[in-house]
Amino acid sequence: GALFSTRGAEFAAVARAADVPVTYLLFDVLWLDGHDLTGQPYTDRRRLLEALVEPGPSWRVPPSHVGDGEAWLRAVTEQGLEGLVAKRLDSTYEAGRRSPAWRKIKVRRRQELVVAGWVEGDGGLSGELGGLVVAYHDDAGRLVYAGRVGSGISGTERRRVRAALSSRATDTSPIEVGLPSAWDRPVHHCRPEVVVEVAFAEWTGDGVLRHPSYVGERTDVDADQVIREPFPGD
Repeated sequence: GALFSTRGAEFAAVARAADVPVTYLLFDVLWLDGHDLTGQPYTDRRRLLEALVEPGPSWRVPPSHVGDGEAWLRAVTEQGLEGLVAKRLDSTYEAGRRSPAWRKIKVRRRQELVVAGWVEGDGGLSGELGGLVVAYHDDAGRLVYAGRVGSGISGTERRRVRAALSSRATDTSPIEVGLPSAWDRPVHHCRPEVVVEVAFAEWTGDGVLRHPSYVGERTDVDADQVIREPFPGD
């Protein structure tokens, strides 16, 4: 039984590799011929790595570039990629810890969204605005639930936005598609007239924002025109 299962897994792996080719990327060299290289500057390790590895059909050293970080971030954003890793050229390899000399720079998408309500805060925000219930219009003009946004809102902004939404209070939600059947805290509905800009990592498979944060109100955008904006790679 065990032999059959192992061989079955091997066959499945081979078949899967044929459908979805995988390339092994070598980013660094830490040890060579009995010598510890972790204390060497990154530029030295990188030159050695490139000299050691000849690109093959399933392995290679990924390209690197010195300078023009903003231009490269724009390029990966346009291609729908996750982001960049920036490394100090003189950095050593620090095993087992997150080194400040290496930075992961993630692409943050931005999207205008309509505020359809707000939820009560908890803990230190008890009695305050805890987060915004946001949505966008689909092709039929219906409001579609896009999630809740709570981070990035200052105390002063929370009070200002809450007052603006309270003056637009309604008994029912204007959202027609995807509205949660239950909430984990009190929610206040409002007319969909306020537009905010939100930064986020991506849309989840359920169609809501992942890791959203509040950027600010957009008084220059008509709420009726807010849709889900296309993004490269989606």
